[in-house]
Amino acid sequence: MNISRTRPRKRFWIEVVSAATGLVLVAANLLVPDWIEVLGGADLDHRSGALEWGVTAALLLITIVSGTVAAAEWRRPRQAAPL
Repeated sequence: MNISRTRPRKRFWIEVVSAATGLVLVAANLLVPDWIEVLGGADLDHRSGALEWGVTAALLLITIVSGTVAAAEWRRPRQAAPL
């Protein structure tokens, strides 16, 4: 079995995109905290911000998990592609 650095699996790229998207959405949520009311036109949490903070916490969790799994996938030894 020949172990070498080859191209990462598709799974790695999905995890990286998921982590990057989550990070961008967390940043956007911190910059525009009432985005749900702006987009939806409804005040679901009566301006308390609880819904937005819940969404931010969930996105942050997804970002951390995706980034951690992507890092583990990157460090995983891969088989060289058959010639």
